[in-house]
Amino acid sequence: ASYQQPSGAAIETAERLTGTTGKVMIRLADLCPDWPYTFPGMNHWLEAVSSVIADKLASNANNFYGYEIWNEPIYTWNDSNGTFNNLWLQTYQLIRQKDPQANIIGPSEGYYNHERMYDFLNFCKQNNCVPDIICWHELSSNGNGSYIGDFAENIADYRQIENSLGISELPISINEYCDISHEKEGCPGSSACFIAKFERYKIDSACISWWWTAAPGRLGSLLASNYQKGAGWWFYKWYGDMSGNMVQVTPPNENSSQVDGFACIDSSKQYISCLLGGDNDGTIHVTFKNL
Repeated sequence: ASYQQPSGAAIETAERLTGTTGKVMIRLADLCPDWPYTFPGMNHWLEAVSSVIADKLASNANNFYGYEIWNEPIYTWNDSNGTFNNLWLQTYQLIRQKDPQANIIGPSEGYYNHERMYDFLNFCKQNNCVPDIICWHELSSNGNGSYIGDFAENIADYRQIENSLGISELPISINEYCDISHEKEGCPGSSACFIAKFERYKIDSACISWWWTAAPGRLGSLLASNYQKGAGWWFYKWYGDMSGNMVQVTPPNENSSQVDGFACIDSSKQYISCLLGGDNDGTIHVTFKNL
């Protein structure tokens, strides 16, 4: 078969990650070739999804995050195939039947949009197919000239939609994020603003985008092209080594891509750790309170 991604098969990756804390999201849309995806028709699609579910259940891995049904429908779903909501409903029901304990993740929109998110969740509420984990991408693909600066407003709007529809708060996954300049994928300064807000709003998971498909295995550009550890690797290593409790960090402007940060305090180890970054030149004033 021809697939959209040339490498990174989810089940094989999960098996290789056994024994680590890593979890793998199964992106079902990548069963389809081309970009935008060439949809094979509903019957062939459901057969392919059933095969993936069977392979997942037969694998030796138990470190799966869930099934992501589709990817960026605003760009990749053609209404000549029927409605996206029908694809969602039929695939959701199939997964629930064959792997009932698994998380179902969606809609994985290319960017946050109020109307599309409301229509999707309203349909899900009425048809008993609300995802276990809600997700969208933060890539500045909506052409509004901003990116992470909109994130706080997007979160507030999304939670209001949940409340208006009587849906309990769902875990949020930003399962693709990247600077508006994709060449900065994984760079420390750009990443700091994303992680700061993900921590502040208690995002359940987030994934660096992976644009450079000719160079697999680089951990979202955290490794240099020769597989040496780059600045991004050390930045995320610092973040991963944080322990104890994350503490509140208040940036000068929540709705911007300028300086932001995240920090922890570990009373047992008697240390604090703080990382700051963003689009800035000049002096930055940082205040630590209540030490």
